[in-house]
Amino acid sequence: FENSEFTESQITQFGIRRERITLIRPCPIISPDRFPGIQPIKSVKKPTLLTVARLVRRKGFNTVIGALELLRERHVDVAWVIIGDGPYRTEIERLVEEKKLQDTVTLLGRCTDEEITKWLQACTAFILTPFEEKGDVEGFGVVYLEANAFGKPVIASKTGGVAEAVLSGRTGLLIEPLDSRQCAVAIEKLITDHEYAKTLGEQGKDRIEKEFQWRIQAKLLQKILA
Repeated sequence: FENSEFTESQITQFGIRRERITLIRPCPIISPDRFPGIQPIKSVKKPTLLTVARLVRRKGFNTVIGALELLRERHVDVAWVIIGDGPYRTEIERLVEEKKLQDTVTLLGRCTDEEITKWLQACTAFILTPFEEKGDVEGFGVVYLEANAFGKPVIASKTGGVAEAVLSGRTGLLIEPLDSRQCAVAIEKLITDHEYAKTLGEQGKDRIEKEFQWRIQAKLLQKILA
């Protein structure tokens, strides 16, 4: 079983025939119906980007920091909330201080699924811009689906199987890995063009409801095991 066409292509390089591989898509674990009636974070006062990820270098935090610098030069006001922990946290904190982005970037550390749900409700857009590093690459990207499930547009990068999780121009925007300038353009587009951002989010949510449901993917597994 594989979670994306990208990982399927990697497996075939080891001599495994495609007809022996079944593609079963992962589905959102955090979704709007998991905590019914929960209220979003109320302290959000300006356009807010949200990232939920393990804090490692290849997740592309530097790319977003570079983009925020460019946006500051253009006097574009935006906040970035990061949920997660990992070995790269100290470096992120150092860069935030060095670039004087303390008023823009907030690192919350590890949060419960309920807390993540509140931020997914409150954010303007979700952002995660990974890149390939020494063969370590994003195989798919369930977090993008989870953001779409809440009707949020996403910003991601063209690496690994990410383009299967995020449909560029339909459910979010894809940029080149490590390109802070493209990242800044994508951020500004989503926080200023409200109708466009809303459309991407709605199309993403519709896709999740039609395709990325466990009851749908389970049928594929039942067919194989029957």
